[in-house]
Amino acid sequence: MRNGFGGKHQGLLLGLCLGLAALGTTSGASAAATVVYGTGFDTTEGYVELDPLEGQQGWLADGTGGNGVYREAFGFPGMGLQAFVGAFPPDGIEEESLYVWRPFDLSGALATNPLVRFTVDFLIIDSTEENGFFRDEFRWSFYSTNLDHYFTLTLNNADLSIGYWLQNSAAATATGRAFVNDQRYALRVDMDFSRNTWSAWLDAVRLVSDAPITQSGFPANLGAVAAVWVYEYPVSPGDNLMVFDNYRIARDAPEPPRLTALGRAGQSFALRLEGDPGRRYAIDAAADFFTPWTPLRTNTADALSGAFDFVDSQASGPRRFYRGRWVR
Repeated sequence: MRNGFGGKHQGLLLGLCLGLAALGTTSGASAAATVVYGTGFDTTEGYVELDPLEGQQGWLADGTGGNGVYREAFGFPGMGLQAFVGAFPPDGIEEESLYVWRPFDLSGALATNPLVRFTVDFLIIDSTEENGFFRDEFRWSFYSTNLDHYFTLTLNNADLSIGYWLQNSAAATATGRAFVNDQRYALRVDMDFSRNTWSAWLDAVRLVSDAPITQSGFPANLGAVAAVWVYEYPVSPGDNLMVFDNYRIARDAPEPPRLTALGRAGQSFALRLEGDPGRRYAIDAAADFFTPWTPLRTNTADALSGAFDFVDSQASGPRRFYRGRWVR
């Protein structure tokens, strides 16, 4: 694996008969997300417990360090099998890292829907005293179909910090966030290939906002999301490990926005748009359905609530219609 350091409007129409203070709503439908690849690493999918993950169901590896499929013992009770990287040292002391990934191809598909979402549940288990508490770094790295590196999210078990590498970066960028050993997290990474941006959340905490996917003009495609184990001291890796489950890559469908009337005062009318956290939306207005829509406000929905408020100070006349729409 080559790595970074070596319109259709969706939404709701809100018709406001301002003279009568009456509301009418019509909601637009949104296409469901299309799963490109997903797995829970279970026996029903053909996974074999205690065998290496490499070689199972199309998974590949670069490096000989520990990886495999195990049952529940690593902190996912009731969830069947999970995958892991770590725990067991590589065969040779010259190795510096282990990558495991399952290739897929999102190239031409991004021309029609440039939104991609990666989700995975994971936890990191600390090294043992018997190992001398040698601690390493775990990563989620994103690649093109040619395995050119795009960006990487880092989880440093030495200090529990979270950072990220961008393509061609000389150093990692700190997010200011940290993780806790033995705690299960849900990671979400949203990629918008039309805007060349990605954002990441750990549970409800936003880690990265609109960082560039690529800085080298690679074709707009996605071919792998690798789980990575990087040894702090290659001659003596820790026996720490990253366990992961519910691994999924999907072509995302933007959340259809919902508009809510908050109230009117004179010629001003307050609205609330609710959509997908961190996504950009616009509010438009029109006097009827025969004249062009006028853009009023474009904003990024709150990272937690997915909402933003807007006051239309020009809400005059007997009738005014509003719509919310996703903005690429």
